[in-house]
Amino acid sequence: MMNNIRYTRPVWLKNHTRRIPKLVFALFAISIMVSCASDKYDYNFKSSHQALDFYHTYLTDLKLESKVSSKDLSARINEWEEMRDTVLNYIRKDSSYTAHTWLSSSYSHIDDFVKQVFINSAVSQNYTLKDIVLIKRMTSVYAKDEEVLAARKEAEPFFQHLDSLKPYNVSTAKTLSMYRSFLSESKNSGMGSTPELKAYISLEDRLFRTFLVHFSDLMEVSMPDITGNTTQICNRIYQKATEGKLNAKEVMTYMTIRTNRRLIQNAEVCIRDMKSKPKMSPVQQNAYFWVMIQPFIAPDNLGMTLLTDKQYEKVCAMADDIQSLDKRGRLGDSNGRLSKINNLILKLYITSL
Repeated sequence: MMNNIRYTRPVWLKNHTRRIPKLVFALFAISIMVSCASDKYDYNFKSSHQALDFYHTYLTDLKLESKVSSKDLSARINEWEEMRDTVLNYIRKDSSYTAHTWLSSSYSHIDDFVKQVFINSAVSQNYTLKDIVLIKRMTSVYAKDEEVLAARKEAEPFFQHLDSLKPYNVSTAKTLSMYRSFLSESKNSGMGSTPELKAYISLEDRLFRTFLVHFSDLMEVSMPDITGNTTQICNRIYQKATEGKLNAKEVMTYMTIRTNRRLIQNAEVCIRDMKSKPKMSPVQQNAYFWVMIQPFIAPDNLGMTLLTDKQYEKVCAMADDIQSLDKRGRLGDSNGRLSKINNLILKLYITSL
């Protein structure tokens, strides 16, 4: 029965389907949730035609103010996503949805136009990187997933403890030697339990931060073995989760927060160097710039939601620092570069919704 219900978006770990078995999705998913009808919109559709007319009317009436705060835009996007998913879930129940293309094509046509309205509004607002991370976090499909939020809270003490482990006080050469030995040993280790996974993340994090101490000396050093071995180890961890040898929920939580942490640590070092070094070559500026903005580009929906409170605060602080560097002309000679990148990030993000 379709009366007086709305559907929230089905949430799947879609970006990780190749690594985690389908049965595990339930651990981190809100499949199709049914709740009371929205106070603002009447979803009491009688037919697919009515559902499409409803969505078309929404498009016709859609007007975004000339100045919309990032918080308000996020709320409007969430409202739109609830609506589009409700309409889509309704028309998919129509037998003609699969028998003919007019239903799906009509829906897609309206949906593309609505999406373009949001894109046009977003790129006209001159949003900052801090706005972008807020928008991506608030509109993540996992933003209100209680299991994901609980997993994040449970993992936070472990990552807070890592900050108490100081980088090793060793030379650049010794750092590389220790890092390579650690990765070589880890490739051959069992890694068959959560304690072993945590031990790996803990030591890797400490070595990585030691590596970052020597970042400027190592910037132009090729290290394909370190990159390759790290990738192999991470793939093996995900494979063990797929095989049920590691807890899949814990793997996704800890490895995602680990990745967030590395992105932030990299960016922090680059920001620190750009602040302290008055002169940099254009090549260095460009390399540092792309590392600094990775925390705003790389995390997917799960990554954004799994940003711990401390990580979120750091990303927001970095956004302010990058904005300040841009105003001082430290991000390169390209005029308005940061603003253009911000718009591109938002355009790509909304397009992906």
